[in-house]
Amino acid sequence: MGHPEPRGFVLTANSYNYFLETNNLRERIDHKLVRLDINSASSLEKTSKVLVELILSAQVPMAIEEEITAALKEISKEHKGRLGVSVRSSPVGEDSEASFSRQYESVLIVEPNLVVQSYQEVVASKYSPRALNYRINYGLSDRETPMAVLVLEMIDAGASGVVYTVDPENPDDDTVVIHCTRGLGKLLVDGSVTPSVIRVKREPPGELERDNEIFQPVKAVSASAGGIQIVSGVNDVPANLALDDDSARKLVEWAIKLEDFYGVPQDIEWCIDNQGKLVILQSRPLHLEDVEPEMIDCSNIGVD
Repeated sequence: MGHPEPRGFVLTANSYNYFLETNNLRERIDHKLVRLDINSASSLEKTSKVLVELILSAQVPMAIEEEITAALKEISKEHKGRLGVSVRSSPVGEDSEASFSRQYESVLIVEPNLVVQSYQEVVASKYSPRALNYRINYGLSDRETPMAVLVLEMIDAGASGVVYTVDPENPDDDTVVIHCTRGLGKLLVDGSVTPSVIRVKREPPGELERDNEIFQPVKAVSASAGGIQIVSGVNDVPANLALDDDSARKLVEWAIKLEDFYGVPQDIEWCIDNQGKLVILQSRPLHLEDVEPEMIDCSNIGVD
């Protein structure tokens, strides 16, 4: 689509199948799943524990490790500073009619030498109790949903958020909704912070409506030793000012083009890097039932 996005590569569904094959895991996984009682929490927990351990204790084939090393080397050629990546799930069937929203693991700010380990962690999350329960109840078999994994250059974001091409609270309104936070998007995705909201009319010139200024008490940032750390955000300007009017309209323009390309409303992750560049991180179908209500900040509400 021509939008700025992170460099990266995919460990394909074929890689996943090869990983299982070389470790003789397919029959062992099937043997455990056929005996799983989906209505028993105990059965789910026990089966999940065994399957996760099978994945984590297996050996990633050397051919896959070599391809990972070569791909990381290619990314690092254009990366400024120390390379960190995100390792994210992308199984077959995800973001189709079944959303699988937040069912699987994502590992952020991963050092290159830990990508193979993180790959196994993401594959293992396919067998968490929650993911097993969702997938089986939806009627999808384990063989139908092989786990592909994305490895993407990590953007050290000054601000980040999501944009919905349809307003979840008023789907018939001709408005695109942008949620903004300071720092990395982790705290927004897991519901730890209340986002600032910008509503933008789809038709040019794109009238904007900004919500009340919300100051974030904390934000997620890249740690110097790798990984993520949570720091104070009280001295930052409000998150909804991270996007100026022109950038907000540009984001809406990109979002509408993505919606047109995919043919359905989109749920899009974005960020602004520390040089002020707007970047698209992910675009997936918007399942309105997956959009959680905004959290209410009660910290300043007095009690009589």
